[in-house]
Formats: sequence, C-alpha cells, structure tokens
Amino acid sequence: MAKLRAVEHTVKAGETYWSIAEKYGLNPQQWPIIASWNIERLASKRNAPGEVRVDSLKPGEKLTVYTNAPPIIFAEPSAL
Repeated sequence: MAKLRAVEHTVKAGETYWSIAEKYGLNPQQWPIIASWNIERLASKRNAPGEVRVDSLKPGEKLTVYTNAPPIIFAEPSAL
C-alpha cells in the first residue's frame, strides 16, 4: 500500500468540504472523511474540543487533505 500523501489546504471564502474534495480529485460525497481528518485540529484552534461544525469552514483555516486516500465503500447493512 502506498504511503498517504498529505497536502495542506488553506480554506478560501465560499469553499465547502465538498468543493475541497473535488479540487483534489476525491469523491465529493465522502467529504465527511476530510472533516474527520481535521476535527481535532479545528477544535483546538477554535477552543471548542469536540464541537466543530462541519458546515462552518472559515477562510484562512488550514486543512490536511490526503490526495491519494483510497475510496471508502459505503454499503447498506443488508448487503454485508
């Protein structure tokens, strides 16, 4: 398995996790994964541990995006 390649992304006005995923060639429906990669970082910066709203990205915030992360397969429980 290849080592994950991390990129630091600086949030611009109007960007969402969805648009950031698209920018780096990731499936935009998997935006929660980008949020999970950064939740601790954003929580500590905002002085609100564990209380980060994923719909509240602010311009200038730094996010880590793994550009070669393998896709996550979502399946219905009945399919497992």
